[in-house]
Amino acid sequence: MSSEDLAKYYLPSRGQLTIPGDDWRSDGDKKAQQRREAARKREAAACAKALRKAAETLSAYLNACRECRDGSGDERQGAGDGRHRLIADCSEYAGFLEQRYDR
Repeated sequence: MSSEDLAKYYLPSRGQLTIPGDDWRSDGDKKAQQRREAARKREAAACAKALRKAAETLSAYLNACRECRDGSGDERQGAGDGRHRLIADCSEYAGFLEQRYDR
């Protein structure tokens, strides 16, 4: 290999080199990371709340469709109706977010 080829692999690329580990991070970096984590936690709680509300609303809609008795409910497909799956998925992910970030 020529020296130009080796330079691609052994010389630092443009930009600042990063040094891993907490002892090299400044207080500003640590506070910024804490702010980002707090924002994630807040957004996870808001998302879980919205998912719970969406699941409840979809469930109410499905019940209204059943009461119409015109085939718009889940009479034909039963548990295979996609609305059941959507309700379950919303509830499951909301539970995951609550368990993960409500500490």
